[in-house]
Amino acid sequence: MDADVVVVGAGAAGVAAAIHLAQAGREVLVLEAADHAGGRAHTRTIDGFLLDEGFHTFNPVYPENAMMLDIPALDLHPLAPGLAVKDQPEAPLALFAKPGFNPLVTASTLVTAARQGMFSLDTARGALRWMLPAINTRSAYPFPGDEPDMPLSESLDRAGFPESSKQLLIMFFAGVLGEDKGESSATYAKCMLKAFTAGQPSLPVRGIGMIAEQLVHRAQQLGVRFCFSTAVAGVDESRADRPVVAVVDGDSITANHVVIATDAVTAADTFGSTAPAMRGLSTWWYAADEPPEGKHLTMDPHARGPLVNTVVMSNTNPNLAPVGKHLVQASAIIKNHRALTDREALDHMSFIWGMDPGHFELIVRDDIVRALPTQLPGREPRAPQTLRNVVFAGDWCHSATLNGALVSGRLAAGAVLRANNRSTMDATTPPKKS
Repeated sequence: MDADVVVVGAGAAGVAAAIHLAQAGREVLVLEAADHAGGRAHTRTIDGFLLDEGFHTFNPVYPENAMMLDIPALDLHPLAPGLAVKDQPEAPLALFAKPGFNPLVTASTLVTAARQGMFSLDTARGALRWMLPAINTRSAYPFPGDEPDMPLSESLDRAGFPESSKQLLIMFFAGVLGEDKGESSATYAKCMLKAFTAGQPSLPVRGIGMIAEQLVHRAQQLGVRFCFSTAVAGVDESRADRPVVAVVDGDSITANHVVIATDAVTAADTFGSTAPAMRGLSTWWYAADEPPEGKHLTMDPHARGPLVNTVVMSNTNPNLAPVGKHLVQASAIIKNHRALTDREALDHMSFIWGMDPGHFELIVRDDIVRALPTQLPGREPRAPQTLRNVVFAGDWCHSATLNGALVSGRLAAGAVLRANNRSTMDATTPPKKS
């Protein structure tokens, strides 16, 4: 079997690459081992609940999102701005509002933070120094940055953050970076914080799977073909002109170009790429008859249990739960490949919300050992290069967000087009939506 371009993997990066290639007139075949697109950005229906595979939010300020998606059609339900924090065991949750969102709430936040030792004038000066490079750039997604990179923990120390404020930030980033030691890139963390404060992390009306549905629909309108439940065993690059894709339990496909858009581990183990290590996350999904109050991302900055955050999903988006029920998520880092017990997660979540564990019934848990690529200092986006007409794409090639995946897909498509010299498309300028 022959093909023009074969894309291996129907995650956001792979489908984005397919869209850009099809817009440039290429014939594209996408092979996906799973029975659905989107990778882990997938939504299931269990007992009437709409459950994402792991905890996801959608940030509409990411620049690539506006270029590739019909955002109004997602019918976004935004989380409340800021954070809710569990400080003293018997005290109510403390609200940390987004700066400037509401002057009265911001003032209340500063008073609360000062009482808990998390805010002072020195803290404010340190925060300004720390965020200034990201604030000064016009980019909504300032990664990579212009200044020398270093570990997040070191950068917070240099900026003069007190230990309590530093711990709050590191625990906030734990759910974004998949680690709670502050080892990750400070430049990348600043980019994430700017996006968090500039945008409003939200829940699509029918779950995060709507992203993949939109991308696939757009690709199919452009003539892209999809083969699901189709695993690839490898790519034979011995023929310099046309690589051969070996399909498990199927015929080989000889292509002009191949885009490998799998996760980092598969790219390394199956296709021989060098790739960063992966970090794991576990998410527990609970049903409740009487939910906790609030629509904020909620956390315990003192790490008195394994959870990095918890959210009452149905308080923000009632469509995720059946009538009369409520949906709560709780997420933790997978450390040293040790799976946490359900009891550990339930006890910590109940402590954070100040409710008896009997209020919550476990629906399902998701253990995702390949949730996020490591984003260590100095690991900048990987420039797509075609070697024997094969190019790699994925969030691990750029940055560990939906925006990073979409950018990577676009750049990979541009590399294919330049290599073949069949289009004058400038890969640095995203094409308009069709």
